Amino acid sequence: MAGSLWFICAVSTAIMWGYSYALSDKVMRNEITPIFLMIVTGIIYLGFSLVIGLATNQLKDGFNLMFSNRSLFLEIMIISACYVAGTFLIYVAINLKNATAVNLIEISYPLFTMIFAYWILKEVQINIGTAIGGAFILFGIVIMYLKG
Repeated sequence: MAGSLWFICAVSTAIMWGYSYALSDKVMRNEITPIFLMIVTGIIYLGFSLVIGLATNQLKDGFNLMFSNRSLFLEIMIISACYVAGTFLIYVAINLKNATAVNLIEISYPLFTMIFAYWILKEVQINIGTAIGGAFILFGIVIMYLKG
């Protein structure tokens, strides 16, 4: 079970994100703005994270690590900024188009993950299967852009 737990978590994430994107599309059609949606989800995210962080002592340990290492602090701030900007942009894109079209474009992020993993980690995290899958993603995006 532990060997496949990562896969179960990844599929569960895809299901939750798919549902949240479709529901975001619906609520924004009722004049809920992307920034309001971010504020509400941010409050819930903060509350959930604080409870788990405090209960597991990860909050104190994490802050100690982050503030004792300037490079780590900067990296965490960049991650946070990217997450916030990405969330805002995805909500704006859904508001301007629709959840399905936006998500089908957004699924190109593994290609950027591969590029950044090579740049940041100096690792080639790709094999023939992931290369073919990435090519299909790119091909699908081109088709959607040209025909959508």
